[in-house]
Amino acid sequence: EGPLPARETVQIAFPLRPHRVEAKASGWTIDGLHEDGLADPDLQLTRIHSEDAASDGLEMGPLPPFVRVERELNLGLNWEVTTRVVRLTPPGSAVVLAVPLLPGESVTTADLRVEDDRVQVNMAPEVLYAEWTSALEVQPTIALSAAEKSPWVELWRLQVGPVWHVEHEGIPLIRQGDGGLREWQPWPGEAISLVVSRPEGVEGQTLTIDSARLELRPGLRATDASLTIGVRSSRGGQHDIALPAEAQLQAVTINGVEQMIGQSGSQVRVPVVPGAQTIGLTWREPMTLGRRYNAPALNLGAPAVNVSVSIDYPRDRWILWVSGPRLGPAVLFWSYIVMLVIAALVLGRFRGTPLRTHQWFLLGLGLSPLPVPAAMVVVGWILVLAWRRQRPGLSSGWFNIRQLILAGWTVIALGCLIGAITAGLLGQPDMQIEGNGSYRWSLQWFQDRTAGGVPRPWVVAVSMWWYRGAMLAWALWLAWSLIRWLPWAWQSFSAGGYWRKMFTGLSGHGPRGGGNGGGGNGGGSTARSPRTGAASETASASASTSTSSASLQPSPAAASQSQAWKVPARAPGEEAPGWAGMPTPELGVRTIDGQPERRETMLGHGSSGERQGPPKPPPAKP
Repeated sequence: EGPLPARETVQIAFPLRPHRVEAKASGWTIDGLHEDGLADPDLQLTRIHSEDAASDGLEMGPLPPFVRVERELNLGLNWEVTTRVVRLTPPGSAVVLAVPLLPGESVTTADLRVEDDRVQVNMAPEVLYAEWTSALEVQPTIALSAAEKSPWVELWRLQVGPVWHVEHEGIPLIRQGDGGLREWQPWPGEAISLVVSRPEGVEGQTLTIDSARLELRPGLRATDASLTIGVRSSRGGQHDIALPAEAQLQAVTINGVEQMIGQSGSQVRVPVVPGAQTIGLTWREPMTLGRRYNAPALNLGAPAVNVSVSIDYPRDRWILWVSGPRLGPAVLFWSYIVMLVIAALVLGRFRGTPLRTHQWFLLGLGLSPLPVPAAMVVVGWILVLAWRRQRPGLSSGWFNIRQLILAGWTVIALGCLIGAITAGLLGQPDMQIEGNGSYRWSLQWFQDRTAGGVPRPWVVAVSMWWYRGAMLAWALWLAWSLIRWLPWAWQSFSAGGYWRKMFTGLSGHGPRGGGNGGGGNGGGSTARSPRTGAASETASASASTSTSSASLQPSPAAASQSQAWKVPARAPGEEAPGWAGMPTPELGVRTIDGQPERRETMLGHGSSGERQGPPKPPPAKP
């Protein structure tokens, strides 16, 4: 009990909600009090001013509560309105409002009081928002207006379903989002008018299939299949899908939710609602997997676009050929066979190799599991060996480099052959299946438009044991062929020698001494200059004469590559030994391009020289 504060509005909060309240107020209006005497947790008293009363000026006090009223209209098969009152001022004071309803609006939220087409909103000091739902009558025009001199602002949102068409008049939109969402934010006193109409139906199809994907997983005794279609419909109803005659339906889903839908013969009837939805079907079809597999016959019941078929073939089958829509896989291995035949015909014309045309073809066929560069290594190795056999002559340095390259190339080529045998007997065949994202056993086809039937591609495949047997036969043929090819390869590698020494010259020194005129002893030496193309060089010691008192002896330091001859030391005053007049030959054997060459060094009285030609027999011993 006490005087009221000098403010325009006064809020009274009850710690405990009273059972009954009686109020007598003169010059005040009371909000939050029911006609039956019940009261809300908070009461609000508002002072009544006469029209001619003058204002006494500003007064000090807290700001009155201020909120935003958001109305969201959803025009679908049923019209609904969701109203939300959001506090904009800081919490701490109760909010008591009377929010007017729209024409034709009926509140469906329980425990909400409505008086004179106004919703009585009572928010406690700590409550931030209040919300309720209403039903709206279907009407051709909806009028929305923002109240003037009210403690709130308004925000309007409109969501229109596909069965309605709406045009607005009044203030412009502030935002238009996805799915037909429109939004207005009026100032106090502004209004809009929504003109709603229902589009008239025209003759034509009411259902469109935007996409369809059929996934097949063939097995030895049955095929598991799944169909996913994207549907847009302008009206509700049911749609029939025809499965294969022997299909056994396992599951039906709509928008990812499994439905209890049965199968009537080969027909499956699914419910369709206006709008877009995704329908999925899963079934199993008993069938034996043979050499040719055909996709099952399937009818979608309506024209469709963006139709794709996927076949996940078993890993124990060797795919030989595929066929279906133009945008799909292709087996490129057979084009490789054509190129292989042409290459075999060309390589078979080279007679420097032991391989004939059919052998070149079989070799390339067995190398097909390897990458093309690896197969070219083997072919190049055979051709280079043939060239090596025909061109053995090179200088020593280049000859040795070529031998090193050939040795390394041989190791790599033999490794490629072993890899081809391993890949053929233990690996999987690579038929070079490409196109539309397909590879090996995953086959993908696409067709942009169909009248209702799903494309039926087909695949020709045999058991993997056929491939294993073919590669085993090729491995045996290769082993038998290598018995004849490897000796030829060794002969080609060793033609003209295996290795050459870098320095092969021979040098020698003859006996030196003084001469007495023409009959005195002459000193001389022989030097062997290296010749281009020489392969090896040996030296032999000359025979000593039986009449001289001193004999020539080979020096041990020069016994490895050449023979250097010297005269034994003599006593002071001793005359130089005489020569019997017979030449002392020194033979050197040099091989040039595989042909031996001999030369002879002559040592005589007072002269030294070198003569090339056929060797002379040594003098007979006395």
